[in-house]
Amino acid sequence: MLPGHIRQDIPKSSHRKKKIVFFFVFLLFAGALTYGVSSWVWPQLKKSSFFSFKESVVLATEHISEEELRALVRIPLGKNIFDVDLTTLETTMKKHPWIETAKVFRMLPNKIKFIVEEKKPVALLSQDSLHFLDAGGKKIAPVRAGENTDFLIVSGLKASQVESGALVLQAYELAEEYQKNEFLKDFILSEVHWDETLGFFLFTKQPSFEIRVGKDEYSKKFLRLQKVLKDLAHKSLAPRLVDLNYSKKVVVKLSK
Repeated sequence: MLPGHIRQDIPKSSHRKKKIVFFFVFLLFAGALTYGVSSWVWPQLKKSSFFSFKESVVLATEHISEEELRALVRIPLGKNIFDVDLTTLETTMKKHPWIETAKVFRMLPNKIKFIVEEKKPVALLSQDSLHFLDAGGKKIAPVRAGENTDFLIVSGLKASQVESGALVLQAYELAEEYQKNEFLKDFILSEVHWDETLGFFLFTKQPSFEIRVGKDEYSKKFLRLQKVLKDLAHKSLAPRLVDLNYSKKVVVKLSK
């Protein structure tokens, strides 16, 4: 290799090193400047009355009013919004029985915004009073006047059985299996009742009658139920009770 070529490589390498050194010096300077500015600005922001809390921004949900949401988290008027612990507020809101998720934001210059998502009820639990149930079989909250109660009712369970949730989920699965039958789903279920001795009872809306399905083989029993109901309809008869708990027969009591 010619000497001239060697001399040309040395300046390029040196120039690259200078660029790298300059870049790191710049980053160090920028970081120091940012820290210096923030260490001065942040205390000023927390002292400024411009950021004093004035209002909570909340939207009512189906089961929680604005007033109820505001009452969950009382922020002192005049408190600097940067002193408000958003994580603590979110944790506090999630203690409400209806709240599934909660997000809290600062709205400059002086507001705190709350966004909540409600739990979704899928059924009602009938004990001493009515409670909403979620998809996991857990109680949400008592039913209050004026709330929508157009849900499947689950009844007959002890407090310990509700706490366990296993029988509630079985009731859900039973109702789902019933709905899979194209013929039966027109006989809308209103209630799934548990009896310790006889198992599950189903109650329909219109026409209203009782179906006893026991503790097992629900799919087979629903096929037998379908045949019975078709036969009764062909004869213009209406059932009051259909008992499927027998292996070789179906007991039917007719409506008067």
